[in-house]
Amino acid sequence: MKNKIILLTKTLIRNGDGLSLKGSSGFAKAAIIATFAILLPMIMIGISALVINLANALKPLGQEGIILNLGISICAAMIFVFGIFYIISTFYFSSDVENLLPLPLKPRQIVGAKFLVVTIYEYLTTAVLYLPLWLSYGIVTGSGFLYYLYGLIVFLLLPITPLAAASLIIMVIMRFTNLSKYKDAVKVIGAMLGVFLGVGINILVQSFGEG
Repeated sequence: MKNKIILLTKTLIRNGDGLSLKGSSGFAKAAIIATFAILLPMIMIGISALVINLANALKPLGQEGIILNLGISICAAMIFVFGIFYIISTFYFSSDVENLLPLPLKPRQIVGAKFLVVTIYEYLTTAVLYLPLWLSYGIVTGSGFLYYLYGLIVFLLLPITPLAAASLIIMVIMRFTNLSKYKDAVKVIGAMLGVFLGVGINILVQSFGEG
């Protein structure tokens, strides 16, 4: 059963069904692709620059630890927001259910594969937001092995709570509302969040540098 779940997960990711790219309008698909292909490197570079600037400013005061606490909280919030869009796209907007039901797959295998897809996307989001924070802070402060070990554990655990909370909220929302007719709008909003995140981080970096 595990092999089928893993195989189906790979297929969903490869075909783009995990985020419901198939059947999307050209504008929605272009917005999503642009977000992941162009803005993610910009976001990671911006976070690294911001962390380095803040760490250098706060280190003489012995308050550089604030960066990690605040950064992890912001990462968790962003993971939660993007998790909502991942769950909606994968479980409610995806058009692959009709194609999967005739296959020799059990319902729990389909649900399991879709949940793995969401989890993978959540870890990718975590990597984009958390890794620049974690690594840049460690380099600037000259942290040792234990810092990187604990940081790795935080990376593995960080998406779990936001993903669980997002799942519960979406189940409640979808029970009382029908967002299917706003399919493209929801996906475009998700892409725009990525745009605002990237632009906002770069504005913060530039403002801090000028200050």
